[in-house]
Amino acid sequence: MKLTWKQIEPFVKSPDPKARVVLIYGPDNGLMRERAKLIGKTITPDLNDPFNVIALTTDQINEDPARLSDEAKAFSMMGGSRLIRIENGADKLTPVIKEYLSDPSSENLVVIEAGELSTRSSLRKLCESAKNAAALPCYVEDERGVSQVIRQSLQDESLMIDMDALNWLAANIAGDRGRVRGEINKLIIYMGKNKKKVTI
Repeated sequence: MKLTWKQIEPFVKSPDPKARVVLIYGPDNGLMRERAKLIGKTITPDLNDPFNVIALTTDQINEDPARLSDEAKAFSMMGGSRLIRIENGADKLTPVIKEYLSDPSSENLVVIEAGELSTRSSLRKLCESAKNAAALPCYVEDERGVSQVIRQSLQDESLMIDMDALNWLAANIAGDRGRVRGEINKLIIYMGKNKKKVTI
């Protein structure tokens, strides 16, 4: 399934259970990692859990194509669902993912992190068209998108920001989501416990 811009954030917070494979791709690596982490935490709260989280690379799967299905269909020793994370996703994964989607696990989730994939990418096309997969683009956000991230992050810390400060900050830290988060965290630390409103 191909998600629209408005569908992405709700999906990240509560993935559609029909999607057994989620492809997260695009030029914003920080946003890609953030979304992969949030989706992963809907499956298991500890992403370092060796029993419920398996990390694979595209090369490992290409060397042993059956490994994806074996890992994705295995039961967790500790109970609950398992997360299979595939890093460095690329088109050479397409045949393996296509075969897996013909009979996927109903419990475990496969999340693929890829970089930029063009509209001609076979992996992207597969995940956009399959009813039991989803494709989430991660493009570098404009100032409006960054403003929303700033406002929400500060609100989560019980901080407010005036409009001039918000506009200035959004214009000056726009870019990769990882960088944006880093700058916001510095601001939160600077504000400390006593200050409640960010101003210029």
